[in-house]
Amino acid sequence: MSEQLADLVGETTSPVMGWEEVHFRQLLRDAADVCVAGDRKLVFVVDGLDEAQGKGIAAQLPKRPPPGVKVIVTSREHPKLPPDYLDDDHPLLRCRIRNLEPSEEALEVQRRAEWELREGILKDGSESIRHLLGLVVTARGLTATDLHDLTGLEPYKVEELAIGQYARTFENRSNPGYADDRVILLAHDELQTQAANALGEAKLAEYRQELHDWAAWYRELGWPKNTPMYLLHGYPRLLLSRKDSERLGALAADESRHRCLRIVTGADAGAISELQAALRLARQQRRPDLLLMARLALHLGQLSDRNADTPSDLPAAWARIGARGRAIGQAQSIADDTSRNQAQRLLVTTFLELGELKWAAIVVDSMTDFIMSRASRIEVASAIAAVDPARALEFADEEEPRRARLLALAARARASVGETDHARTLAEQAESACRASFAQADGEEDFGYVAQAWMAIDESRAREFSEWAYERALTKERSLLYRTNLLRDAAEALAAAGEVTRALQAANDAFACLEELSHPVRRHAAMLEAGAAYVAAGAWDDAAQIAQANI
Repeated sequence: MSEQLADLVGETTSPVMGWEEVHFRQLLRDAADVCVAGDRKLVFVVDGLDEAQGKGIAAQLPKRPPPGVKVIVTSREHPKLPPDYLDDDHPLLRCRIRNLEPSEEALEVQRRAEWELREGILKDGSESIRHLLGLVVTARGLTATDLHDLTGLEPYKVEELAIGQYARTFENRSNPGYADDRVILLAHDELQTQAANALGEAKLAEYRQELHDWAAWYRELGWPKNTPMYLLHGYPRLLLSRKDSERLGALAADESRHRCLRIVTGADAGAISELQAALRLARQQRRPDLLLMARLALHLGQLSDRNADTPSDLPAAWARIGARGRAIGQAQSIADDTSRNQAQRLLVTTFLELGELKWAAIVVDSMTDFIMSRASRIEVASAIAAVDPARALEFADEEEPRRARLLALAARARASVGETDHARTLAEQAESACRASFAQADGEEDFGYVAQAWMAIDESRAREFSEWAYERALTKERSLLYRTNLLRDAAEALAAAGEVTRALQAANDAFACLEELSHPVRRHAAMLEAGAAYVAAGAWDDAAQIAQANI
């Protein structure tokens, strides 16, 4: 799937091991943008979901497809998808089901492809084409250059055979990370299965050994910079799928390979992902190799320590000079959860400042839910709201009182790139959330954010909303400190709507609350809120007086 999406958007960056799902979601968004820009729909078809192994494909199907994307899934009625594969709210569990009649055209294409595989290659084909078939089936895709390395056939001869003479069996796709070298693979998963069954396990084992020998050759060379991309990304997945703990462990613990991955990707994230995968596999063995596990843990610790002192703002600095992939990889390589979270948050903010929403979205997708304070979660969610409102709400929890702020930030971001209709919808949702929050006893309204969102879309709505916020701030029956906070928010809303005089009036009302407060701590907090209200209203002298009084 990723290869086809990458071909559509012209993507050439390869994901490191462990980042495939992140990369897929970003490719889907990019492909949707390309289609929408061309006034087209992107129809995403998953054919034969029942044949997929594990949770992979089903779990990657988006809960909320990007605008312009329709998802069609085909599957046999049995076996059914296990109930724990998807979240309860996933649309795949409640979508409309239509029974399809077999297509004669599709059956004819399938018959011809199967005949070519069975008769044209396996029975009557030359030794060269059978050799190519076995390697491609075993590796699940190799470039013409890779196959030249493995077979000695010139790349043009490889392409002439695979995508010329036997075009029904093979296809040639662009693949992320392979630059201009396209990947040759079987045209359909059903052909992949049939070819594997026809070749048999003994023959497949011979082809796997060829791949092992190929990898061993590059290992002896010290994993040079021209190491084939398959050996850096595809080969570890082959070992993992075969549960080959010994080979994957040796691969992951190779320091020369760590250096190669760092040169190619600009960070240690790829090597760290390999080490983590190899360590998990080693633990699952019936008789775990304790020495191998110790070596893997040692290398993982060394790489983690090397990245432990990475300043949280360094990835953002790389992003500012255009080294985007290195920035993302470096942020992901930071071992400490808190530091990594801070680095990724700063990186998202930097990409947003640079107007690079695509790269910000990639960082968002790589972020995981860390244990953090409520304030930190809101800070992170606020940073990603402009890129992915749905993800921001999930990150902060949809019941979070700051829901209005996140929606408002998303609305402003969409308005800034000309998506007015989408922005208006988000602003409506933000205002509704704000009004609902106001009605709660412990609600936090964020008037200013909502008013700023409306100012980017509809100034009259901004003024209307800010007046509502001011009136409610005056009438809310709560503590004086809380009222001061509300009036501060109201002043921000009025100022955002251009109502400077009314904003100053709200700030004065906030300051007036101080006269009734005697508790020193609460009075101090209320003075800060009043000062913030004066700042929002542009009354710098009044704000300065309050600041000096608090020194």
